[in-house]
Amino acid sequence: MKISAKQYALTLYELTEEKGDAEIKDIVANFVNFMKKRGDFKKLSSVVTQFTNIYNNKHSIIEATVITARGLDSQEEENVRSFIKRKYSANSVIINSVVNENVKGGIIIRVGDEILDGSVSARLKKLQANLSK
Repeated sequence: MKISAKQYALTLYELTEEKGDAEIKDIVANFVNFMKKRGDFKKLSSVVTQFTNIYNNKHSIIEATVITARGLDSQEEENVRSFIKRKYSANSVIINSVVNENVKGGIIIRVGDEILDGSVSARLKKLQANLSK
């Protein structure tokens, strides 16, 4: 029977849930050896991605990509983190900051499949569309 990356990840999550660091280290080592023996080692990257998604979901952790023309200072980052926590009812927010000089101003926030575009370009496009109606 083939085991999917998601099934591996869910099993790994269940095995490591509420365990100490030393136990987790042993569990992960045994788990990786098990995957090698089954010839599924090539799925490891997908398992890690799925595990991260499961862990974050169970612990109300949101990962967001924040795109700006320049880096955020600590106060701006904290404001974005607070906004995302409120919007998604999250316990914690991990921000992956990306600087893209093509963003003329404002901010673009990507959480999963959702994009919150507060860039100047998006606002101008919206204004242009409203004016042309």
